[in-house]
Amino acid sequence: MVAASLFGPPPVTAQDDTHSPGGAFAVSLLATAAPVAAGAFVDGEEAQIALISAGLVLGPITGYLSGDAAERGLKGLRFRGIVLGASAAAIGGICAIGDCQLFGDDESAVGSVIVVGLLGAATIAVSSVIDIVEVPEHVRRANEARRNEGVRLSLAPVVLPLDGGTIGFSGSVRF
Repeated sequence: MVAASLFGPPPVTAQDDTHSPGGAFAVSLLATAAPVAAGAFVDGEEAQIALISAGLVLGPITGYLSGDAAERGLKGLRFRGIVLGASAAAIGGICAIGDCQLFGDDESAVGSVIVVGLLGAATIAVSSVIDIVEVPEHVRRANEARRNEGVRLSLAPVVLPLDGGTIGFSGSVRF
């Protein structure tokens, strides 16, 4: 048995199904910051808006998905999506009623469009920052929930007992 334990395959234990809170934070931050930074350097207003919006709306959920806390990530995604849609609808309504020419006359609706756009963008940006900052805690909670669910069995051979006991198997059951 000693030879088999020393030269055989490693002991079988319960699979580690925890996810890194720090890794999830890094994924969220990178997936948000990269498109936003790219949007600052591309040519064309439409491409800038698309990249920055995609980064701010979609970026934070990636950390939640990588940390197996998708339910919480979807909550933030829904909120940001609703704010983006409402902002776009409000801007479309303002432009349908008024004149949205940047260099229009005194009755230009550009001021209202800018205010609505900035409020929507600020709300989305703040929501993104909050989601990125909170992702490690939600991943920790998801890890803890996984550790506490169901019955777990671990079994491993004991070759060199630390307490001077006998060679054999060690097992544990978690409820």
